[in-house]
Amino acid sequence: MTKLFSWMDVRISAAVLLAVLGCAFAIDFVVGAPIAVLLLLQLAIVMVAFKCAPASTYLTALIGAVCFNYFFTAPRYSFHMFNQDDILNLIVFLIVALVTSQFASRYRQQQALISQ
Repeated sequence: MTKLFSWMDVRISAAVLLAVLGCAFAIDFVVGAPIAVLLLLQLAIVMVAFKCAPASTYLTALIGAVCFNYFFTAPRYSFHMFNQDDILNLIVFLIVALVTSQFASRYRQQQALISQ
């Protein structure tokens, strides 16, 4: 039986997400563009997807989406979203994160087969 999560995956995911959220707060303070924050979060998902198991990537994407909703959408510091653009962007972010995770997983499987 394979494990869904390893502690190393959890540490990597948390470190990448925290680093990207720190950058996102800085960009949001300077520019104030929520789409830039989502692009940074998407970069975090790609980095986690190529290094960790798919379950870790899914969890990171979900936590990133919740953080985006809570910290970067109006009204701030709540889980309500009033701007339809933010809702659509968040849905697209989650879809792209899931697809990216699948691509990265298949890539790692192919690399393992090649190296054998």
